[in-house]
Amino acid sequence: FRALRMHRDAPQKRAIECVRIAPRALDADNNALAFKPLVDSLVRLAVLHDDSPRWLDVRYTQRKPAKGERPHAEVVVTLAPDLAEPVAPVSARARV
Repeated sequence: FRALRMHRDAPQKRAIECVRIAPRALDADNNALAFKPLVDSLVRLAVLHDDSPRWLDVRYTQRKPAKGERPHAEVVVTLAPDLAEPVAPVSARARV
């Protein structure tokens, strides 16, 4: 996460993709809601400047786990697509 920490004097818009991997699907609202604490934590850790649309493009998806794969969540943080090349993407896994 250190590579993605925001510089307080020059915040940048970020994009995140949150993927829930679980046997049963949630509706779109509940899937987004499941990631809210994680997104708030990324703001507190200064990986994201803010979670408002001005500073964050977010995409929530979900899929069933592959055979032998355990339920978990994947989150990838990059610079927003309309900016320069993505910074080193960070992927974090957490049990759902």
